[in-house]
Amino acid sequence: MKIEEKLRILRDYYYFTRNVGHTSLMKDGTKNYLKEKFILGYKKENFGELECKPLEMISWDNLNALKGYKKPLVIDNSVMLSLLNGALEEISSLQKDRSKLKTIEKIIK
Repeated sequence: MKIEEKLRILRDYYYFTRNVGHTSLMKDGTKNYLKEKFILGYKKENFGELECKPLEMISWDNLNALKGYKKPLVIDNSVMLSLLNGALEEISSLQKDRSKLKTIEKIIK
């Protein structure tokens, strides 16, 4: 199975299983993990829903805040969807560019 197919399966899974308890599972797990950790959330506005300490939260738009740390990281499902969608869009764009280049190579030959 190619990586693109794996990413698509994961993306579809997260998309079609919204409201089944992803966030509850994450919250229960992080509440019981008493060591230092980071929780990667989509936006700061959503951090209240995740019920974590402010210093544990990293927003999707501020990944640089992870630099220099060595802590476990939990990724919220909204971030996972954004990551998977972005990766699939990038793959699609690169495939289109490759197809155009092949066409140009044929013309040149």
